[in-house]
Amino acid sequence: MNKNCEICNKEYYIKLSHAHLRRTCSHKCGGVLKSKEHSGENHPFFGKHHTAETWAKIRSAPKPPQNNPNSLKNLKLGHLAMIGKEPWNRGLIMWPEHKRNEEHPNFIHGVMKTGYRRINIGEKKRVLEHRHIAEKTLGRLLLTTEHVHHIDGNKLNNDPLNLLVLSASEHRKLHNLQKQYA
Repeated sequence: MNKNCEICNKEYYIKLSHAHLRRTCSHKCGGVLKSKEHSGENHPFFGKHHTAETWAKIRSAPKPPQNNPNSLKNLKLGHLAMIGKEPWNRGLIMWPEHKRNEEHPNFIHGVMKTGYRRINIGEKKRVLEHRHIAEKTLGRLLLTTEHVHHIDGNKLNNDPLNLLVLSASEHRKLHNLQKQYA
């Protein structure tokens, strides 16, 4: 089904079953449409203000300490070592306790849905732990075309002796061989 974008009037194709979901041809036009629809009096919070009671609650809420040793600003590489890990993991900054949401059902101590652990390097950079350890072991940055293979198949075992740096094609061949002889 062909529709016309409500912003730029460009014609675009959309499945008939999805026609009621989209009104614009792109994310950019969708953002423009949303900003038009939610500006001024059309904004969902227009005219709604905090009452005196809620302002009192906001003002009386405890403020975080300024010199909190666990804050990201005060953490430096090497200050936090994960408890119970081998020495190769020391000095890597994991999410501080106040940033963790341990009640969330998908939270498993920095492990992503793919099964790999992600760590923080500095304040804003997040990297996959096995790639970071391979880089430190080799003494250079990995190329984006290089893959890191876990020899024992355990994605959380990031011991340098268990990691093997391969090209994408070599990595694919290795997994195909493992499937053949498994």
